[in-house]
Amino acid sequence: MTLRQVVSSLAISLLIFSLSFAQTPSNQAPAKTEQELEAEKKLEEKGLALLEELTAEAQSLKLPENRLRVLASIADLYWPRDEKRARSLFAEVTQGFSEFTQVGEANSPRSNYIQFARQLRSEVLRLIANHDVKLAREFLAGTRPIFLSLPGAENSAQEAEERLEQDLTMRIAASDPKLALQLGQELLAKGVSSQLLNIISQLQRSDRESAVKLFNDAVRKARSEEIGANRNALSLIISLFRLGSRPPMEVSVVNGQVVTESKGEPLGNDQTLRELSDLIIAQGLKVLASTNPTDQRAMAGARSVLSQLQSVMADIEKYAPGRAQALRARLADFTKLLDPRDRAQQEYRMLMSTGTVEDLLQAAEKAPPERRNQFYQGASQKAAQQGDFERARQIVNDNITDQRARSEMLASLDRQSLMRGSDKIKPEDTRQIFEQLRSDEERANMLAQLATMTFRKGDKKQATQFLEEARALFNRGPETFSQFNAQLQIARAYTQVEPARSFEIIEPMINQLNSLISAAAVLDGFYEQPRQFRDGEFVLSGNFGQIGRLYQQSVRELASLARTDADRAKAIADKFQHNETRVMAHLSIAQGLLSPQRASSSLVFGQR
Repeated sequence: MTLRQVVSSLAISLLIFSLSFAQTPSNQAPAKTEQELEAEKKLEEKGLALLEELTAEAQSLKLPENRLRVLASIADLYWPRDEKRARSLFAEVTQGFSEFTQVGEANSPRSNYIQFARQLRSEVLRLIANHDVKLAREFLAGTRPIFLSLPGAENSAQEAEERLEQDLTMRIAASDPKLALQLGQELLAKGVSSQLLNIISQLQRSDRESAVKLFNDAVRKARSEEIGANRNALSLIISLFRLGSRPPMEVSVVNGQVVTESKGEPLGNDQTLRELSDLIIAQGLKVLASTNPTDQRAMAGARSVLSQLQSVMADIEKYAPGRAQALRARLADFTKLLDPRDRAQQEYRMLMSTGTVEDLLQAAEKAPPERRNQFYQGASQKAAQQGDFERARQIVNDNITDQRARSEMLASLDRQSLMRGSDKIKPEDTRQIFEQLRSDEERANMLAQLATMTFRKGDKKQATQFLEEARALFNRGPETFSQFNAQLQIARAYTQVEPARSFEIIEPMINQLNSLISAAAVLDGFYEQPRQFRDGEFVLSGNFGQIGRLYQQSVRELASLARTDADRAKAIADKFQHNETRVMAHLSIAQGLLSPQRASSSLVFGQR
């Protein structure tokens, strides 16, 4: 089948049905058959056997950040099956962080050693917190002295500790509302802070009664404190007002579109919101009055305050209409002091954030000629976000006079419409989309995505045709990063449609990866970027360069394929020549076998 035939077939398919990413789940999943249960049992047995091997393999890794990452990931996988062993491994990881105190010249701050150590500690903390918040607090306290003493970390160590405390507190708020309330009250004794607001926000979803109590206490605390012309304090009060005046939002994807819905009631009542409105007005006037228009640094900070005040003005006017007039007038005067370019950009950001398509079109008519296209493009994007691609195209056609810019915008809209499964796209438009793509890599990527969507709708034959056409675009192995990525995209699509073909694509790419990684080891340090190797070992931190990302994506595909043929996936992983890359590939496969649904909480490659 030729590309043109595929395009024609695709156009017909798109006109028949609208592709959907989100389906309404049934109330109850069908019971698994005895055969399915037996298959899952065998996969788990293979995964556990691989974990046994990995526990020994981890000791062969030279770099502490690599070894501890693997051990922590193994502990995570063991936890639901053998909690005692998992706790023992997490204890070993905690003790292992003492190795980071052995810092020499090769491990100086300039080589990102401290950054890697901090990143790993943060990730391990989150991982432990998924299982046991108390153990996570012990881990944080037990490793704190090490990180406070690291050379070169003195200036930022305390700030890093506060961020970790905040992250852990958020997790506590989700899992233990009673403890979260206690921590929130302890924080409140020191004043209103962003960490406190995060706790209230999380409690709003898990324990509304505690959230309301903590919110009201925070309002009283804010009103009782004497605050000067302090921009940071004003930002916190505005955030507190937003938290109290707006219901919690839930984001979901329906028919390929992001849908945001309010769930529940706001935390604040009219009285507390009036009190906060009065406080914001008073503090806003103070900050604006104290800002020197000739001080560029002060004006830069004031612009942020200006944006925040403008974002809540409509709500403030609702609760304090009389006093709000003075603040609105002051904001208008202050806006006139801004540089014209800054003022226009401020208006654009506000309209993109809170305005409608009509607001953007009206602003375009008033904007100077050199800025009109920005507003028209924003209006088109806003219409596309709402799923109205017909209007988005009309806005571009009616208002963008530059032919090249107009063509690029329309091509972008066509691609968005195609991938969202719009039933408004015409067959001739679909053909034009493919003809406008500039490279075989782009065509292959789009065909792979279309194959995945088509397969999800139950049409395996059409999905296979798309993938055959995509694969035919490459007659030999990849020669560039983009070609490598494109072939990985094809392999990923085949994982669902026909896994055996995916193995056929991935296996020969391992040898090429071995060569690329060896070359990267030789060239490491000659590039102006964070080094990827230390003591001859690939640092598996997640801060990858291009070659590292290719390796990462390839191993993820192997992990996905492991559930269809675990032995073949492991045999391919065994072909990695570098010890650390082979160990991490084995770990990723074990995760695919034992806990594919929890990939987001794994430390594999430092991804969250």
